[in-house]
Amino acid sequence: MNRNYELSKKNYEDLLSRKEQSELATSLDEHEQGQQFHIIDQPSLPMKPASPNHMAVGLGGLGAGLALGVALVFFLETKDHSLINEKDLSRLFSFPLLVGMPTLSTKAEDRRRSRVRIVEWLVGATLCLMVCATEFYIYRRG
Repeated sequence: MNRNYELSKKNYEDLLSRKEQSELATSLDEHEQGQQFHIIDQPSLPMKPASPNHMAVGLGGLGAGLALGVALVFFLETKDHSLINEKDLSRLFSFPLLVGMPTLSTKAEDRRRSRVRIVEWLVGATLCLMVCATEFYIYRRG
């Protein structure tokens, strides 16, 4: 008998809580009856991205690369203590220079040196063109 009473009491409490939830949902629907949202202007995709600014990033990278290159050359030149010409020698020693010896090189060394110089210029120009083309591509792509 007690078991049936407990079971009936539990069913009654369950039905009572469902009724309260239903009343709450009904009252919320009644209060929101006049509130309806209508989309006036459909959203659209932006014409260009807000971030990142590819031109600023590219120019910043170019400037940082140039500054790093200049700093590296300056550092290497200040660490180089070799004597290149007569001015370096006269600046280092107080006595006058009696004889200056020109650089003696063979024709093969001259050709090799000129080929190396041409290759260096071509590689440098190619790298510059590649950087410019990449920047232009990134700028055009948006």
